[in-house]
Amino acid sequence: MTYWLWRVGRLDLSFVPTHPDHAGGIAFVEKLPGAFALVTFAISAAIASRWAHEIVHHGATLQSFRLPAAIFAIVWTLLMLLPLLALAPPLQKARKSAASAYSALVGGQGRLVHRRWILHEAVDDEPILDAPEIGPVADAASMYDAVKNMRIIPIGKWSLARVLVPLAIPMIVVSMMQIPLGELLLKLAKALV
Repeated sequence: MTYWLWRVGRLDLSFVPTHPDHAGGIAFVEKLPGAFALVTFAISAAIASRWAHEIVHHGATLQSFRLPAAIFAIVWTLLMLLPLLALAPPLQKARKSAASAYSALVGGQGRLVHRRWILHEAVDDEPILDAPEIGPVADAASMYDAVKNMRIIPIGKWSLARVLVPLAIPMIVVSMMQIPLGELLLKLAKALV
C-alpha cells in the first residue's frame, strides 16, 4: 500500500485546495486503514488471547501487559497510517502554491472593493468585482481560509478510529477479566476526556 500511494503521490494530481474536505479533495484515502480492520482485529485478538492465557493460567496481572499493549498500539497504528504520509509532499506543494495565489486574489479584490465602497473612488470596470463565481469579499476570504486550513497529511480522527477500534476490542475483553465492566468503562471515559 505504501508503494502504491507513493506512486500515486508522484503523479501530477489536480488537487482542489478549497475543497471542503480540507485535504485537496482526497480525504477519501483516510478510509484505507479501515481495509485492514479485520487483520488488525485478528492480530490484536491473537495477542489478547495469549495475555488472557497468562492471566488465567499463570497468575499474570493486567498491569504487566500495559507497556506491551501501548507499544503494540503505537507501532501498529503507525504502520497502518504511514502509507498516507506518501501524499504529504504533493499536498504541501499544492497548499503552498494555492496559498500565494489565493492571497493575491483576495488582496486584489479587497483593494478594489475598498477603493470603490470606502474611498468612493471611480474604479474601472474590473471583472473581479462582478464575478459571480467569486462573490463578495467574504466568499473570497473563505476560499483563502479553506486553502490555509488544508491538511497536508490525509489522516483524521476517522482513519485513527478505523485502526484503534478493532485493535482495542480484544484488549478490552482481556481487561474485563480483572476489572469489572463498570469500572473499566469509567477508566476509559476518563482516559478519553
